[in-house]
Amino acid sequence: MDLNAAAAEKPETSSNCRNDIIAMLSASGYHRARVSCLNDYDKIVGGIVWAIMRCDDVDVAVDLLYEESEDQNIKLRTEQSEKLIEALKAVQCPHEIATHQISGLDFLALKNVIQWLLRHVLAQESKGNKFKHFTEWFSMHHEHRDEALKDFRHHLRRGVTTTRYMKRFDNSAMFNLSMDAKCTLAEYVVYSRTGDRLVGFTDETEETDNLKEASTKKHVPTTTVRKMMDEAVVETFKNDTESIKTSREGMCKEVDELNIPQRLEALESLVIDEAELFQQVKDTHKQLSDRYNTIKNRVVSNDQMFTFYNSNSDLDQLAEIVKFFEVTQARADELRACAECDVRMAQNHENLLRQNRDKNGKMQKYCVKQREIVDDWAERMKMVYVTCRDVVALQFRLDRYLKTLISHYRKRHMEKLLESSELTQEAKTNVIDHNVTIDILTFSAKIKGFMDEVEKSLVVEPASQEYRDAFVSYMNDVRTQLGEYHWKAKLTQDKTLAEKDTLAALRTRIRQKEREVSNTSDEMKRMLKIYESLKEVDSLLAQREEISPAFQYALDSREAEEEDEEAEES
Repeated sequence: MDLNAAAAEKPETSSNCRNDIIAMLSASGYHRARVSCLNDYDKIVGGIVWAIMRCDDVDVAVDLLYEESEDQNIKLRTEQSEKLIEALKAVQCPHEIATHQISGLDFLALKNVIQWLLRHVLAQESKGNKFKHFTEWFSMHHEHRDEALKDFRHHLRRGVTTTRYMKRFDNSAMFNLSMDAKCTLAEYVVYSRTGDRLVGFTDETEETDNLKEASTKKHVPTTTVRKMMDEAVVETFKNDTESIKTSREGMCKEVDELNIPQRLEALESLVIDEAELFQQVKDTHKQLSDRYNTIKNRVVSNDQMFTFYNSNSDLDQLAEIVKFFEVTQARADELRACAECDVRMAQNHENLLRQNRDKNGKMQKYCVKQREIVDDWAERMKMVYVTCRDVVALQFRLDRYLKTLISHYRKRHMEKLLESSELTQEAKTNVIDHNVTIDILTFSAKIKGFMDEVEKSLVVEPASQEYRDAFVSYMNDVRTQLGEYHWKAKLTQDKTLAEKDTLAALRTRIRQKEREVSNTSDEMKRMLKIYESLKEVDSLLAQREEISPAFQYALDSREAEEEDEEAEES
């Protein structure tokens, strides 16, 4: 391998690791990693601090206050790196890293640490969501608990195994992970509301055609799922008596009269308006605080000059500014308290609706219509929150771009061209790992969201419980197959990482040999320069000896002494 080629591969490897780190941080929720005006040190070190602060470990007792600044010297970076190393030891990070690797941005060493931290954070979030889900489920009121538990065990034993009734026509066809998982959903048997398997499919030709079509197209139509759920709801309520039907309709009318969505929407708009007003007052308060501090500092530093030049108008203006500042500060505190009170009231009201309780905290009778309204409103609020967050992020990015458009257009254009060329060269080696990871995460999130949506819409009755058991049984099989795909992807990723480590070690050895050769060549150049200088000194001394009479006299006397010694010996 040529040394110049090996030296040219070094920035490509660092650039690959840097792009992977930025992509992982952005995908995990740290969107400041995509801000173009920040340097790489602020992006990566800020992402590490953000991930450590989200670990919620008791042992992390290190001061991790990190502020972005443009004039960071070596001392400040070294102190920050030492704090980060202590925090990584506190969260029991298995990867070792030194201070100079963090301050010097050794992307090869930082990639493993950041990857482990993000996995740790995501695992804790999934564990917390799972615990919350179980607590909400078991906190609900159950009547006839023994009978329900007995029926649950009975149907669980009957539905513990899943039978595959449909098969793919061509197993040699290769699809991506998402398509394979969707095709797997269409291969398994459909359960009825009673928990019995529909083995025959003789009377339900339409469902059979839908399943065959789904197996051929490698996906399950959404219309089929909605139709099956609607039929299950109709089958649940078709045997109700007139009294039960009348009471259910009366409860639905009462829920409609409450106008819960309109009230929540009005309360939400009120909270948003108060939040905007609070933000405006907060900005005004900050400006006045800066003006007040500036005037106060000037008064303290220039006391004599102020006493010499002061007048009644200046003192009145200063007193007016101080009074206005105090009034604004009191108003901001009052608005802050009102906004916090409104937010707490909205959260308490939403929690009572979710838990099916009244204002006094007592459990109400379960109402399907009310639960559907609350669930639909929760989904809508979630979409609104996500949209608002995306809009704010986009607005922030647009503001940054507009501020730096005139002065940094050419620089950003060249950076985009460089990144495009690098991505084109790296696509063949990175697209497999990237697509597999994205497909696994996306499909896992879809499965989990779909299960949560179905579980929220189910009624706490034996028939709904049986449908849930049937759904959970074949979803577990889907998760098993997803685990096999994840295992294969993990093997491919480990193999790629091993090859990358081998190449990195080879490049390290080549760089070491190159440094040794460069050091040896420098030493040889120094020796040659010293030899040339010695030759010049020798020639100069020879010229001086020929010219000097004292040296000639010393040579003659030495020759005479040698001749006398030879004569005496003879």
